[in-house]
Amino acid sequence: MSNLREVKGLDIFRRAAAAVISEYRDVHFVIVGEGDERPYLESLIETLNIGSHVTLLGKQTDINAILYGSDV
Repeated sequence: MSNLREVKGLDIFRRAAAAVISEYRDVHFVIVGEGDERPYLESLIETLNIGSHVTLLGKQTDINAILYGSDV
């Protein structure tokens, strides 16, 4: 499980995600976890208009299955 906290560098992620999306329109990001930073992350996703490329799964317990289904 992961916690969405400031120390995780979510602001860095969103900048990187926006740059990747601008080059690769078929990319999709999945973020696992809950925490104090979720509302901030949601607002950044909305501001950047990248919501169709990002899924926030919230708290999950079967991380292995999620990782197995991932490309990176």
